[in-house]
Amino acid sequence: MMILPVLCLALAGPAPTSAAPAAFHAASPPVAPARREELDALAEGIALARRRTPTVQVVEAARPAVVFIETGTEVRSRDFFGSLRARTFNGSGTGVVILKEGFIVTNYHVVENATRITVRFDESLDEAVYPAQVVSFVQSEDLALLKIEGEREFPTVPLGTSSDLMIGEPVIAIGNPFGQTLTVSTGIVSGLHRNVPIPARGLYFDDLIQTD
Repeated sequence: MMILPVLCLALAGPAPTSAAPAAFHAASPPVAPARREELDALAEGIALARRRTPTVQVVEAARPAVVFIETGTEVRSRDFFGSLRARTFNGSGTGVVILKEGFIVTNYHVVENATRITVRFDESLDEAVYPAQVVSFVQSEDLALLKIEGEREFPTVPLGTSSDLMIGEPVIAIGNPFGQTLTVSTGIVSGLHRNVPIPARGLYFDDLIQTD
């Protein structure tokens, strides 16, 4: 309430006394260097916490269990002179560890007819390359189950349920498209219970989740 009279006096002319306004310019006590470092660290922590959105938290939690799959498929054919030649075609894809013993779910087309399958985790977490074997697959649903061996328990992503999904809910995809490891994209659930036939590959998917 004292500010208004002081401002009015400043506009009208010199104030009769400087005793009262002087109280508004009292110097703050100096902050000790150690205390200043603590305050700076606290401010930095608050700013970082605000940046760690739910999307970032999901990526940080799922990232250790997402794997990069590389395959080699050997094809033998005869050349122009009738000699048998072998050629190897390379491919790649994404998988996710669902059991700590090293069971990985991926798409069947990623490993179809592969003669060599290797699995790598995020190199910042695990630099090893693991040979993998196909233990089961359902071609009509484009699903395959792989198995890797290791001297440790592997990180996993817990399985959820799709029975209570709502259209409009956020979706986060983590994968390795075109060999670009650990790529993240976001979207929404845009549809439920979709049926998608792919006659050219003999596939028919029902009750799918549509995302955009």
